Amino acid sequence: MKYKIGTVAKLLGVSPETLRLYERSGILTSERKDGENGYRYYSRLDITALLRARTYHQYGFSMKETESLINTDDVDFVLEEYRARARTLEQEIFLKQQTLRFLNQVCAILEKLPEELWTIRREISPALFRLEFMKGDELILEPEQQKMFPRWVSLAPFVFPSQRNGWDALLNGRDESYSALGILEEDARALGLLDPDSSGSSPLACGVRVPPRECLYTVVVFPVRTPPASAIWPIWRNTSGSTASPWRETPSAAPSCP
Repeated sequence: MKYKIGTVAKLLGVSPETLRLYERSGILTSERKDGENGYRYYSRLDITALLRARTYHQYGFSMKETESLINTDDVDFVLEEYRARARTLEQEIFLKQQTLRFLNQVCAILEKLPEELWTIRREISPALFRLEFMKGDELILEPEQQKMFPRWVSLAPFVFPSQRNGWDALLNGRDESYSALGILEEDARALGLLDPDSSGSSPLACGVRVPPRECLYTVVVFPVRTPPASAIWPIWRNTSGSTASPWRETPSAAPSCP
């Protein structure tokens, strides 16, 4: 028995256009009867193929990969495609787990901000990697750093804006700042960016490692020119007289934390 496109689309919970897309992609082939105004008809085997296609979609296979899987009888090919997809899913799950760990850390820091505001304490700043890209308002990236910069950006949320300024300039209101992207060494290691095999291709190769050092840590509020109207920033001042603020952006009224 054959069924019209509208019936099959309603049965599977998809639009008729989705079925046409599957047909254009080679996943199934409809039958058209003369004198029926060009209506598409689908058989039981077509419905089975569509159910398999939906399963492949949930696995994360592309339309092209789905077409290859449905139209092959090569078991070894199917097995290798499944294994490759499983490896990809494992990597995606790993990144989600790291993102959750990072987000929980940010939440813990934000919870402490009210009690830390305007306080000063001695602390060891965490090791991090920085890629400075602006001096004041001027871009200062070298050609190789420009190529790597999008890769740094793609590491969000683990990458964050990081500012460096001279202490005297900061106290006297002069802009002698260096803007950078930063990533904590702990996060870089968790993401595999410090693996020996990836050292040559790692985006960290064009940045600078800032080692842990004894600092004065404080959280201050000061006005900024763009929304939000105020911001809370942590500042680490090291013994050399410079300041560094490895900030992590959050969507709150106090958008940044160390």
